Amino acid sequence: MFDGTYGKTEYAGKFQQAEVFMNYDLTKQIQLLAGFTNQNLKMLDETSTEINPSVFLNSPYVSLFGKFRNFSAEVGGRYTNHTKFGDAFTYSINPSYRLQNGLKVFANLSTGFKAPSLYQLYGQYGANPDLKPERSQSLEGGAQGLINKRIEWRTVFFSRVIDDVIVYAYPANLNLDKQTDKGVDLEVSSQLSSKLKVSAFYAFVTGEVTTKMNNQDTVFNNLIRRPKNSFGINVGYQFSNRLYANLNLKAFGKRNDLYFDNNTFMNQAAELPAYSLLDFHVDYKLKKSELLSLPMLGIY
Repeated sequence: MFDGTYGKTEYAGKFQQAEVFMNYDLTKQIQLLAGFTNQNLKMLDETSTEINPSVFLNSPYVSLFGKFRNFSAEVGGRYTNHTKFGDAFTYSINPSYRLQNGLKVFANLSTGFKAPSLYQLYGQYGANPDLKPERSQSLEGGAQGLINKRIEWRTVFFSRVIDDVIVYAYPANLNLDKQTDKGVDLEVSSQLSSKLKVSAFYAFVTGEVTTKMNNQDTVFNNLIRRPKNSFGINVGYQFSNRLYANLNLKAFGKRNDLYFDNNTFMNQAAELPAYSLLDFHVDYKLKKSELLSLPMLGIY
């Protein structure tokens, strides 16, 4: 429900899901996971562009996992039947290999399918019944290991292509033609003492978005609403058996966005400023079976 200057608006809907799955050991090295998911989504709104719209999804899936000494791999596939957007097949392949020195290298090749929500298609604000589903292809590769048995590290390089990516740009949701991005994620953590643990991450992502603006193909060299640089550090300290405190800092760089210009009646590019978020959290156990948790305090 939204209650603001322009009045009160209520949103209601129904979501039903049924799923059945099984795990089976084909051999000592190979495991099978298979299942079937049925979903029914319905928006209860007689004022929307389509009265009380609904969709059904039927989705069988199967996955095989194998481990042979230092090598392991998972291969899976999912078939989705969507009552509005038809059939889609997605898959993932995830091999990994652990070297003798403890270093682990891994890779991932996968595809994705994401249908627009009912609200994006038929809602009261920004409805666009002609939206197309997002389809993606992703490739990742990386490594993880230990330094002096105390410092854990992990690095991942990735590249993605998303076709028909959905964004909201006044006055409606729309599909951008294509989004390509690539980058690297770095993570490191260390148990410095029995009471103190510190972890940090850094992410760099760059790419471009191609779409039509003012009847011309326009390329944004940076991603929509995605910062090029982001960084975070987390510090946790166990003061006693009952008292634990955690400090978490995240910083996000500048990012691009689209806004509607009331003067030109066109969507225009804009740059959003960088920001940081600092959170502090404390847990205190009154008794062995009770926990007093101080709500997380955030500073923006």
